[in-house]
Amino acid sequence: MLGAIIGDIVGSRFEQQNRKSKTFELFTSNCHITDDTIMTLAVAEACDNIINFDLTDLAAKHEFRDIMVKWGKDHPSYGYGKGFLAWFDNPVPYCSFGNGAIMRVSPIAWKFDNLDKVEKYAQLSAEVSHNHPSAIAGAVAIAGAIWTARKTKDKKQVKDYIESFGYDIPKIDIIRPTYEFDCSCDGTIPVAVAAYLESKNFEDAIRNAISVGGDSDTIAAVTGALAEAEYGIPEEFKKKARHYVGSNLYRIE
Repeated sequence: MLGAIIGDIVGSRFEQQNRKSKTFELFTSNCHITDDTIMTLAVAEACDNIINFDLTDLAAKHEFRDIMVKWGKDHPSYGYGKGFLAWFDNPVPYCSFGNGAIMRVSPIAWKFDNLDKVEKYAQLSAEVSHNHPSAIAGAVAIAGAIWTARKTKDKKQVKDYIESFGYDIPKIDIIRPTYEFDCSCDGTIPVAVAAYLESKNFEDAIRNAISVGGDSDTIAAVTGALAEAEYGIPEEFKKKARHYVGSNLYRIE
């Protein structure tokens, strides 16, 4: 999940000021963690509790909800959308199709070693808030794609898996000039996956993601999660990430 957090940190300063180029400094004093990191850490904690206490599916769903609410209330000023911020006080599903469902799922692909379980828990994690069909499908697709990248290190298998959900993966150079902000799952997934598929290493994947523009922190978080699963992460990047997470650290690996 550290790959998602690094993508979030690097992308944080570009969300409002897009950088349509791969040339930029990765880590600066203007970088910070956002709601993407907070919710990723929340999902990681929930997954550990699900495993450690062998929770039923219903109890697991409640665990995702309760831990995300806890983390949200403990860390309220990290750029949540209005709908999700309101969800902390009334945590019932609100049919969101936003990319909040996919930005947080990377821990599921690492905590569970079976694709069926990864897909199941990804769905449960989405349903507690983002219960629109496109958000549920997106959470399952991204978690499963990360798991596939982790297990196979094979971009073709990742691409085939993602496309089985009906997503059409574009070419980065073609969409870069015209791509605009889109915080939906359907608008984020193809771009984030393309940034990973066209990459040569972890850093290159993050640079691809930022260069597209749009919702930079979340695109880069999803791309970073995929890239980590295939390439791993340079040690210097891990040290940087832990510095930015600081006291909010749950247990990043």
